Amino acid sequence: MSNLFAIGRPSANEADVLVGDAWSKHFNGQNDAALEQFRKLAERYSDHIDANYGLALCLKAAGQKDAAIGAFSKAKQLCQSELEKKPDEPDRYMMILRMCDQSITLLGR
Repeated sequence: MSNLFAIGRPSANEADVLVGDAWSKHFNGQNDAALEQFRKLAERYSDHIDANYGLALCLKAAGQKDAAIGAFSKAKQLCQSELEKKPDEPDRYMMILRMCDQSITLLGR
């Protein structure tokens, strides 16, 4: 099982490994399989930023505009929560926040 997600992270838990596998499917053009996997992961690990962000990207790729906006909004909310908890580690969360905002703006047009 590929685990692109866990590279550079201090430790990978089960959710990270499964999210990494879903990202691998998405990057390899298997959007339907990735979408289903991200959907299950976002339900099981509702506060996992990357599961929710991956779900949003897959929904966007599938043309499910309203669902994608909802998923981007949730990922954004999770990032804002992490920024409040870890104000000394803003880079990753700020980057995801900006990408969520851009996608929400583009989908809202």
